Amino acid sequence: MYIIALPKEWNYTQSRSGERKEISIPATITFGDGVPLETEIISLAQGGFSIILKEDFTSLHTKFPCDISFALNKKILNMKAKYVRTQFILDDYELASYKKYSFKFINILPEQRSLLNSYLTTI
Repeated sequence: MYIIALPKEWNYTQSRSGERKEISIPATITFGDGVPLETEIISLAQGGFSIILKEDFTSLHTKFPCDISFALNKKILNMKAKYVRTQFILDDYELASYKKYSFKFINILPEQRSLLNSYLTTI
């Protein structure tokens, strides 16, 4: 007779396929309500990005994909992204009223991935 048991402990370590770079790139993000928000990308990686905003997000912002538009190497990238998490900025008094929102890219086209990779290796 065999006994099947679940593991007593499950450890999961998230690993990135590439390094996250701290940067400052102006961007426009548009959610399902169609209203564009001017913001700044403060970190960028092959799989996603983070922005800072003073505005609070609603379920419309967190449940549905958004469009993000920004320039890399003089080329405009228009990509789709999905909300991942919110973080409070506690280490900078001037930004204490802002929140950091993280997103992951979805449906990245090969030429977009190539441009991202080449940009991230040069900075």
